[in-house]
Amino acid sequence: MHEAKCVKSLAQCLQDRRKFGPLGWNIRYDFTDGDLNVSLAQMKEYLDLYDEIPFKVLRFLITEINYGGRVTDDKDRRLMNNLVTNFVGPDVLQPGYKCEYRIQTNELNIYHKYTRGPGVTG
Repeated sequence: MHEAKCVKSLAQCLQDRRKFGPLGWNIRYDFTDGDLNVSLAQMKEYLDLYDEIPFKVLRFLITEINYGGRVTDDKDRRLMNNLVTNFVGPDVLQPGYKCEYRIQTNELNIYHKYTRGPGVTG
């Protein structure tokens, strides 16, 4: 089940960001295997119940309840929403879709322009 692989990749991404301290998350969150297990169980239940996968509902459950229930910082919440959108959505059903987070080239150019603009030293 490819969808489950993407949720597992999301969990790994959330955990890996902790390695970078305040650059990964503004606040250190203790995400657990229980968060992943509940997310996988909910996904299985929704896949079994509905012909069309309710990605919006799954994203809400994962972001606001399972993992996001403990995310209190507004910037961390934005990050969580973006990561979940990347890993839990209709794109995961496309052939050849890879469950990984990558910055798009155009996003990288915008980032470089912003961080190397006037007034930026270093």
